[in-house]
Amino acid sequence: STQSTGCKNCRTIVADSSTFFCTNAPLNSFTLSEISENLGISQNYVTRMTRQNDADFGCTYQRLFCLNCKMVIGAVYKTTASNLDHIRDKYTIYQKAVSIYVIGTTGFYYPGTPEVTNNLVEIHKMKAFLVYMDKRLEAIENKLK
Repeated sequence: STQSTGCKNCRTIVADSSTFFCTNAPLNSFTLSEISENLGISQNYVTRMTRQNDADFGCTYQRLFCLNCKMVIGAVYKTTASNLDHIRDKYTIYQKAVSIYVIGTTGFYYPGTPEVTNNLVEIHKMKAFLVYMDKRLEAIENKLK
């Protein structure tokens, strides 16, 4: 099933699961390879200098915000520590700032931890694999008839 990610404030769709790149447990976020036209990127650069224990302490980024309500929902990291290099220049979404709607269900859910998002991605991968294997098995069975 496909998931849509919406701004938690106004529910404007800002991404879907087809652009999912990775989860980031230390940042309580997930990263996307692309975003929708409903997100904007600030022109200003910010360097995180609040708490030295923060996973992104010293990193420089631009804020990602919902164009509809202007709520900041993530960041595009421009300089990172080596453990965050894989998310540089991609679109990192703060889990607390979004809701996720699974198409074909009755409502939104709010991911509490990166593990929730990661588990859902793994479930979708397994589902796709099982569907593929079922089609192969069906083709083999038809040849044996």
